Amino acid sequence: MYIRCFIPLAQDARGYEFRGRTPAGRALVEGQGTSGKFSCRVQDLMPQVKYRVYLVYTKGSSYGNIDVGLLDVDEKGRGELRCNLTGEDFPNVAAIVIVAGSVETPAEMISPLSGYNKVPVPWRHSFMKPESKPEPKPEPTPEPPPSPEPIVDTPTTPNMAEIFEHSAPWEPDNPKLAALNLKWVRSTNQELLAQFELPFAPNDPFAVKSWDDYGYFIVGAADGVYAVGLPGTFSPDEETHPELTFFETKKSSEDNTDEGYWIDIKRDASA
Repeated sequence: MYIRCFIPLAQDARGYEFRGRTPAGRALVEGQGTSGKFSCRVQDLMPQVKYRVYLVYTKGSSYGNIDVGLLDVDEKGRGELRCNLTGEDFPNVAAIVIVAGSVETPAEMISPLSGYNKVPVPWRHSFMKPESKPEPKPEPTPEPPPSPEPIVDTPTTPNMAEIFEHSAPWEPDNPKLAALNLKWVRSTNQELLAQFELPFAPNDPFAVKSWDDYGYFIVGAADGVYAVGLPGTFSPDEETHPELTFFETKKSSEDNTDEGYWIDIKRDASA
């Protein structure tokens, strides 16, 4: 069954207005079976705050939620997020919630914006952890060895201070990518990407497809090392640039492809 839900987003908690204007937005959930897409746009939302977007769904008489990612809000109070959805829960979407800060204590959560598919639902219940019976402790598993860090010498010295100042904080969800111990940001400004000397041209089909599908890139830096990457997919028969390292975040059994980031790691970047 194909679903397509437009959900308006309205102010939920006060204190996150931008220049005295009430924030608002809209979200779209669409898909068929266990595959779908999510997108949302907001305006007049206070910048320089880390926002996360959650899709709340009904599951029998209870609720669950899906973390669909960080929402970048620019200096004009506008933000946009797009991502793919998988699983059997998103077709039962009941609400969209944008949260500022922590979700550890649901009763104290701050949600500047929220919206409902049909009628208001107690969406905070989806963040409450059910009581669980004590289970026997599993045997410890050995930690995987750290992945070797590919190094590429380059004379390029991008303005990392400018890039970090005009980008949103980002946290890698891939353990090997996180093991690089870099401070990461996420940017939707293609002009900043042009500062890097990369093994592909801006009009390379690989780069064009990544930008059309995702519209952002990531940058990490620390101690004279920096990395820049584009989101994309990898399949066994796919040809791409051998200079790049692919870090998988999701595995799809439908088309035998992996979703993740193509990363180029370099040394001697300017701080």
